[in-house]
Amino acid sequence: MAANPSPATVTGVGHRLTRLNLACQPSSSDIKPTTMMTSTIDTASTTSTCSASVISIRANNIIAQTNPSVKYFRILDADPYDKQSNPNGIINLGTAENKLCADILSKKLAEFQHKPEEESLNYYPALKGASTFRSAVAKFVERHFKSNHRIDPENLVVLCGTTPVIETLSFAVAEHGDYFMIPTPYYHRIYNDINDRAGINSLDVPLYGMQGDIKKAYDLTVAAFETTYKDAVTKGLKVKGIILLSPHNPTGDIYTKNQLIDILNFANKYKLHVIMDEIYALSVFDTYKDKFTSVLQLDVPDPDRVHVIWGFSKDFGLSGYRVGCVYSRNQQVIKYFETVAIFSMPAAPILQRLEYLISDTDWIEKEYLPVYQRRLRESFDIVKQRLEKHGIRVYPSQASFFIWADVTKYLKERSYKAEEELLNRILQAKVYVMTGQHNFSCEPGWLRVIFSVNREQLNIGLDRIESVLISIEEEQAYKPKHISRL
Repeated sequence: MAANPSPATVTGVGHRLTRLNLACQPSSSDIKPTTMMTSTIDTASTTSTCSASVISIRANNIIAQTNPSVKYFRILDADPYDKQSNPNGIINLGTAENKLCADILSKKLAEFQHKPEEESLNYYPALKGASTFRSAVAKFVERHFKSNHRIDPENLVVLCGTTPVIETLSFAVAEHGDYFMIPTPYYHRIYNDINDRAGINSLDVPLYGMQGDIKKAYDLTVAAFETTYKDAVTKGLKVKGIILLSPHNPTGDIYTKNQLIDILNFANKYKLHVIMDEIYALSVFDTYKDKFTSVLQLDVPDPDRVHVIWGFSKDFGLSGYRVGCVYSRNQQVIKYFETVAIFSMPAAPILQRLEYLISDTDWIEKEYLPVYQRRLRESFDIVKQRLEKHGIRVYPSQASFFIWADVTKYLKERSYKAEEELLNRILQAKVYVMTGQHNFSCEPGWLRVIFSVNREQLNIGLDRIESVLISIEEEQAYKPKHISRL
């Protein structure tokens, strides 16, 4: 792993809500310096605009935040690919949705059409979620996450997706203006989930992937956390927690037991909360299916400060169902969730259908998971081979939906601007992917490509991406330019 570059200057926080990277700046002399202090909002700067507006200052502040998902969703919604009605539309290889087993899931979900719905589903459910559903989730988690202790359904809360779960946790364990440490790169929505309304800032722990063997990139070490934490405290920042994603988005990494223990001990040392996002827990390639370690398998040093998140959007490809769960042994956290749950409760009939789904252990273990995990690995291999054919380094994912690709050879220069220019060329070819900057990579030169779509769309999308790469290769043949690596 490359040594951390010199710390960047940190300005006063005040009323600003910022995403800070205290250490991550490109170190090579031929790289243009690029600040990573994006999405900074100063309430004072918007006052004049808002005074003439019919909406509030805080609403304008959120609108002004950098949010690639909103920007590109609008573009996608205006021109979506459809084999019959719009074959020249945009193929979405940027949104992390799981469509690999739509055939199997549709058949299974059709069974529930004939299940009778209880009259009680027409009325308000329990604030934490229906008790029978939480009991089913508890049993499911104990079995598939291999928990070393009983999962008490009373320590589970169900909300309409993991986004409100993360936001509610932010309100529960930190104050407006506090910081959560997050190793880079990371899922682009995390920043918005903690910041847009809860006002929690993200403090990047910079990890690197450009130098040396890509198989050893992004090494999660306590040393990186110690450096970032001490630097933040020196500058007067109040760090309250850590967010970890395992399996990881966007690299597809699975943190080892020792890595998790080290970070848990680090958090305990400084009394930090650990928000463990395990939403891809079952989305592990068949060749690595026994490698995933849930934090629930470990003897954590401070159970009151460890909170585990999971949902149905990824592992079961049911993002439209909008159901996410949090498990915490901190009773005050659970009470807070129960108190505010009414703002983001899922629909009771949906919970009944999901209860049927996860209670069918034979179907999950003998039919669904073997096919799903095999298809994940096959789709990853297809994209990897096609990109490597063009000399693109691909991070060796073990799980989740992502190709994390080093595309520096196709950039005019190593900068986030050039990364965005490549994205725009791919978008013009009618494919949407995400840049490394959108996923808070602390070094430019990366793309995140989703492979969890049906095979036909995947191949069409790859054909279009390759057409862009070939065009750039032809341009470079006339005008060669070397981009040095970090």
